[in-house]
Amino acid sequence: MCSLECGRPFSGSVAIESSDFAYVVDPSGDGDNWTVESSSDAIGGSTLVAPAGSLVNLPGTHDALVTFNLNFSEAGTYTAYYRARGFNGSSNSFYTPTDFGVDPDTQESISNDGVYGWETGLTYEVSNAEVGTTLDFRIGKREADADAELDAFVFISTPT
Repeated sequence: MCSLECGRPFSGSVAIESSDFAYVVDPSGDGDNWTVESSSDAIGGSTLVAPAGSLVNLPGTHDALVTFNLNFSEAGTYTAYYRARGFNGSSNSFYTPTDFGVDPDTQESISNDGVYGWETGLTYEVSNAEVGTTLDFRIGKREADADAELDAFVFISTPT
């Protein structure tokens, strides 16, 4: 069930539930990947959970990446918002990219009290040439605990 329009644009914005990802990859080859788990607190009833393992410090090899396919109906500047939660200091961040189609390298901090909250992320430019095309948006695992949970993403156009 998709209550956030499953990555389709609406009113100059794009929303996606984190469980509606395109694919996951394991660049380090250690078998760790993001997983989907049921969560009564999540918007659609499920959440994306980072794998346990070692803390990932960049530069270096990513441990686990998840890719979302986004499609924008209008060119412009979009601010990313993440509905996420952590449960302690070892589960309160993940990596986001600085652009579409590139691996994430920017640390995003989230709560560590077990409560979902909306966090403001980076801004992204969508050109006229990118409108109507599929853009990859990648998230990377950072923390050692398997408790970092991502519920949803919203990209909202910034008024000019």
